[in-house]
Amino acid sequence: LADDILRHEGNRGFTAAINTGLRHLRLGYDSVVLLNNDTAPQKGWLEEMVKTAQTDEEIGIVSARIMEWEGHGIRAIGGSDWLGGVAMQGASRQDLLDAIQAHPFVPFTAVLLTRQLVETIGLLDERFVNNCSDNDYCQRATMAHFKIVSDPTAIVRHRESETVLSIKEY
Repeated sequence: LADDILRHEGNRGFTAAINTGLRHLRLGYDSVVLLNNDTAPQKGWLEEMVKTAQTDEEIGIVSARIMEWEGHGIRAIGGSDWLGGVAMQGASRQDLLDAIQAHPFVPFTAVLLTRQLVETIGLLDERFVNNCSDNDYCQRATMAHFKIVSDPTAIVRHRESETVLSIKEY
């Protein structure tokens, strides 16, 4: 197990950390999951994301349904529809919560990236140290004709900004 732990000498930011992991993908993996350290995946979340990714070879990114930590309601289900003007954060329409939804963007709080996607478009842009690399990556995925979806059955609870707020100099 210790050989599977990858560490940087110092804090290089969110994007560099993700790229370090992506560079070390071993042959034979069909996908990789990016999961923030301030999350708590719920039972069956990973199986649901994998199953969703396998339903369509054009799917490149699957987001979990992100819920606020205390469970008082849905903070986000994982994306936005910029063209339709619907932000899924705080979504209350049940039809948006019960079905797999397509999105032009999902935050990389809890996402699955397919190997085909990573091999096609490469790594995240490290000029975006901590923010917006997920936006950029989703845009590149869309331009490469990959689908981005959120899976409402893959539930992950998230303490938003818990890690960032714990850093005293931030």
